[in-house]
Amino acid sequence: MSRVRAAVRNRLVIVISLLLCGTQFGAQSAKPLPAAPSAGGAIQEAARAAAATLQRGDVEILSDTQGVDFKPYLARILNDVRTNWYRMISPSAAMEKGKLAIEFAITKDGNLSGMKLVTSSGATNMDRAAWGGVTASSPFPPLPTDFTGPYLALRFRFFYNPDAADLAPANSAASAPAPVIVHATLMPHVSDSHLPKYPKKARQTRVEGIVRVDAEVGSDGKVKDVKVLGGDTMLADASIHAIRKWRFYPAQRDGRPVEDRARIRIDFRLDQEQVRAQVVSYPGPAPSPAQ
Repeated sequence: MSRVRAAVRNRLVIVISLLLCGTQFGAQSAKPLPAAPSAGGAIQEAARAAAATLQRGDVEILSDTQGVDFKPYLARILNDVRTNWYRMISPSAAMEKGKLAIEFAITKDGNLSGMKLVTSSGATNMDRAAWGGVTASSPFPPLPTDFTGPYLALRFRFFYNPDAADLAPANSAASAPAPVIVHATLMPHVSDSHLPKYPKKARQTRVEGIVRVDAEVGSDGKVKDVKVLGGDTMLADASIHAIRKWRFYPAQRDGRPVEDRARIRIDFRLDQEQVRAQVVSYPGPAPSPAQ
């Protein structure tokens, strides 16, 4: 057991880097990081050793901050996500090397929205631990009261056993900054009031299943078009009728509204005639700014 502990302690160096709009702040990392109970004492010791590497974080916001100082808010978010992430890391993930990135938005009331894995580590156990670290931290605290925007868009980067190149600053002088893109974010209260209805004929003929569609979202947040990717025709028609009434917070590119495309999954289940619809991904980057 002592050899296992030593091996894990030497190899586990886990860092979260939040990329948000060019703002930087020091990550609160002087305290020992919590470890996953299931990982046992070896993981706990490794987490303590890893804390020494978490002395700063590069933070960049993917949406307009309106001049609001988000440092105290982000410090709390970082601590919550990191705590929940460490609890979910398996012993096997602690011994591997990898990195991944997750993007999501936090609405005014602190709800999680538009979450997606934008870069996979290639290992399910590492992706799952990081994903769980974010979802277990939701709902988040409400956004600061002096911020009047509809949401705060973030990108978290998770590193397992990083090397020097991984920990280098994200924006170096040698590389030009990439355009800041924020995908369209669904307005939950609007989608809840326009949930697809279970067609009567589909109920009578015992038809159920999954419908997948792509919704073209305009720079004003309105759904311009809906394309069916798969599913029963009756269920698809009901889905299109409802989704055309949905509204999104518009996508942004470098702070300007643009059109976007959202992939939506609608589940129709005969059990209690349940219908569930959710945005599952954004198939492509937001296009050029609207003129």
